[in-house]
Amino acid sequence: MRKQSRPEHRNGTIPVPGRRHGALYLLTRALRRLIPGVSIRYYWLVVQAVADSPRLPRKASSRGLGVEVVPQSQYQAQWFPRSEKIVASRYAQGAVCFVAFAGDGQAAGCIWIVPGRYDEDEVRCRFVPAPEGESAWDFDVFIHPKYRLGRTFLYLWDAADDWMRNRGIHWSASRIDGFNAESLKAHRSMGARRVGRAYFLCIGNRYLSTGDNGWQLAFLPGFPWIHCSRTRRPEVLVDAGRDG
Repeated sequence: MRKQSRPEHRNGTIPVPGRRHGALYLLTRALRRLIPGVSIRYYWLVVQAVADSPRLPRKASSRGLGVEVVPQSQYQAQWFPRSEKIVASRYAQGAVCFVAFAGDGQAAGCIWIVPGRYDEDEVRCRFVPAPEGESAWDFDVFIHPKYRLGRTFLYLWDAADDWMRNRGIHWSASRIDGFNAESLKAHRSMGARRVGRAYFLCIGNRYLSTGDNGWQLAFLPGFPWIHCSRTRRPEVLVDAGRDG
């Protein structure tokens, strides 16, 4: 099969946050303290190429850590701090859950991949990775604290990349909490680069995508640019061919 060409880019990676980033973080904290029910969600939209080969040698998995694709019927709510309603919504969208298990069977971490558009469960927004058919959306990479110093993160990504490669997917797009320095650093180390930013002012319930009503004002990196609603969700194109 012919390998798809990948566009080249000027900035090549995720930039290091500056003073404006710090000022926005302070404003967000102040709003949460002063006005209950009001919050700002600040996301960096990033893309990274699906790795051509595993980051870790295959024999490394013999240390007792394995990664499995877990269907909804086998997913256990106690594994990770996510509500059953949110997990059900993810599976309903066709998302695939990769879970890393330690030698004793304990769930160590997870990553979710959906081969197409995704309705975010923290704000009301539909993210659309592009190019269509060559891009997937990854989200909720979570590692339990006791496993964060090991290779669980890389095991999960090797499994997810292998799954995407076998389906002709060349790019993985995602949104990162712009205030989460650890997540920004991890994605930067994977070669991810920013292609846009999005801001959401949320008034009301914490998880707007689960059917609960609450006002949301969104500032987006593309059409419709600005969106305000209590029920509707904007669509945001996250294109691997774009710099941001």
